Amino acid sequence: MLAEGKADFTKTLQIELEEYKKDGSTVWVENSLSYMKNKAGEPIGIICVSKDITERKRHEEKLNKEQQEKNLILENLAELVTYMDKDMRINWANRLVAEIHQKNPADYIGEKCFRAWYGYTEPCPGCPVVECLDTGRRTLNTVEYPDGSCWRVTGTPVYDRNGEIIGALDTSLDITELKETEKELKRLNEELEQRVRERTAKLENANRELTAFTYSVSHDLRAPLRSIGGFSEAVLEDYGEYLDDQGVDYLQRVCASARRMNNLINDLLKLSRVTRQELHRDRINLTDMAEAYARQLQEKDPQRRFEFVIAEGLEAVGDAALLRIALENMLDNAWKFTAISDPGRIEVGCFKKENRKIYFIRDNGIGFDMAYAEDLFKPFRRLHPPDEYSGTGIGLSIVQRIIDRHGGRIWAERKPGEGTSFYFTLDFCEQEDITNEYPGRNI
Repeated sequence: MLAEGKADFTKTLQIELEEYKKDGSTVWVENSLSYMKNKAGEPIGIICVSKDITERKRHEEKLNKEQQEKNLILENLAELVTYMDKDMRINWANRLVAEIHQKNPADYIGEKCFRAWYGYTEPCPGCPVVECLDTGRRTLNTVEYPDGSCWRVTGTPVYDRNGEIIGALDTSLDITELKETEKELKRLNEELEQRVRERTAKLENANRELTAFTYSVSHDLRAPLRSIGGFSEAVLEDYGEYLDDQGVDYLQRVCASARRMNNLINDLLKLSRVTRQELHRDRINLTDMAEAYARQLQEKDPQRRFEFVIAEGLEAVGDAALLRIALENMLDNAWKFTAISDPGRIEVGCFKKENRKIYFIRDNGIGFDMAYAEDLFKPFRRLHPPDEYSGTGIGLSIVQRIIDRHGGRIWAERKPGEGTSFYFTLDFCEQEDITNEYPGRNI
C-alpha cells in the first residue's frame, strides 16, 4: 500500500507493503524508490531500497492498542476528566464532560475552562487547578456551584521530561448526593444526641428520686427494725429464764430475722451506691488487696485448714473502692462455700486469652448446678437453703454491677470435683501484656 508521497518522478517514494513469505507468514517491508536521471534530467532507471519494518509495525500496533484502551478507560470514568495547558486552555476532555455541560467538543477545545463552562472572565474562586499550577502539587477542593451542585475537584500538575509544568489534569466528581446524605446524617445525629440528653436527664432525675427513696425506706425500715431486734434481745436477756423453750425459740427467731433484715437493707443500700457512684480511674494492686482480705478471713476462723493461692503482680486499672467491694464479695462467697472442704482452697489469678486479661477466683467448695449459672447474679436468687449458708442473695448482684460499670463481663463455671470458678474482665481498664498465667504464692 502507498503510505505517503505521490507519483512525482522528481522525489523519492516510500511504500509500506505487507508481503507474504514462503512459509505463509507475513512481513512488513518499507520500499524507498528513487529515479535515476541523466544529465538532461531524463529518467533512465529506478533505485529501490527495501527494509524490514515488521518490528516497528508491531510496536506501532501495540502503542495504538494501548492508546485506545487508555481512551476507553478515560471515556468510561465516572469522573469528569479534562486536560488543559498552563493557560488553562482545554486540550482534551472525556465524554462525560460533554454530556454534563451539554456541549460539543468543538465548542470548548482550545477555550479556557472557566470561560467555556461558565462564561467567566477569571478562574473560579478556590479553583484547585490554579493552585496546582502555582504550587506544583496535587490539590483537592470541594466546590459548590450556583445551581446547588457540589463537586470534588482535583487539580494535578503535568510535567514534561525536563520537570517543567506543561499543564494540569482536572478531575471532578459529583458529590451532591453524598453531601445531602452527610447533612441528613448530621441532622439525625443531632436529633439522636438531643434524645440521649433528654433521656439521660430523665434517668438522672429518676436516679436521684430512687436514691432519696432508698434512703427514706432504709431509714423508715431500720427504726422499727432496731426496736424489734433490740426489745427481743432485751426480753431474752432479762426474762429468758421465765420463758419455756418454745418462747425462747420464738424470740431467737425474731432476733435472727431482724439481723437478716438489717443485713438485707445494708446490701440494698450498697447495691444502690455501686450503681450510681462516680467511677474513678486508679491503678490497683489486686494481689495486695486480695492478700489483705484473705488474712482477715483467716483471722475470723483460725482453726480452719485453708490455703489461699494468690498470683503475684496482679494489677488493674479501675475504681479502687468498687473493685475492693467486688473482690471481697467474691472471696466471701468462696470462703462461705468451702466451709466443709478440708482443706479448703481459694486461688486468685489471671490469664490471657485473645489479647484480653481474664481474672479468676477458684475454690474447691460445693459448687452449683450449671443449669442455674445465669441465676447466680440475680438479686435475691439463692441456690442453697439460707439455713445452711448465710447471706442475703445480693452479694453477687453487687459484683456484677461493679464489673458492668467497668465495661467488663463476669461469669461462673463449675467442673465436677473442682468447685466453682468465677471469671471476669475489666475492659474499662488498660490491658497490659501478659505472656502466661501469673504464678501464685500461698498465704
